[in-house]
Amino acid sequence: MADIIVFATSSARKICAMHDFRPGAIVCDASLPADVDVSFPLRKDILVYHGGIAHVPVAVDPCFDIGLASTETFYGCQLESMLIALNPDLPDSKGRSIDNRENVEKYLCEIEKYESIRVCYSVGNYMYAESEIEAFVKGILN
Repeated sequence: MADIIVFATSSARKICAMHDFRPGAIVCDASLPADVDVSFPLRKDILVYHGGIAHVPVAVDPCFDIGLASTETFYGCQLESMLIALNPDLPDSKGRSIDNRENVEKYLCEIEKYESIRVCYSVGNYMYAESEIEAFVKGILN
């Protein structure tokens, strides 16, 4: 069984559940709709989170539920649009993935200008606390 699993499909339905993963697994579900059927309470022996989510420094209320953990989280494509608005010289992916390493580096350099933009580890409406991530890492390293 795998230690790290990344889902990035266009499946119309869930393709696995949390009980399918071995203890210590890190599961990134970057699919919309999500591929992993997440049940609460979350298992403490695996880390499952939705990929492509960023924490931003200000609350943004879209006026309807967009399926994120808080108003301070954004989908990566939304963050891309914000960054392009702040720096029009960035390459525009036009809704597709950033196509090469050079363009990824340009975005990473732009993101580094904003200390409070960071990866958000969340699943559904639940956002992991930094202490939970640290405890998980400590647990798998021991």
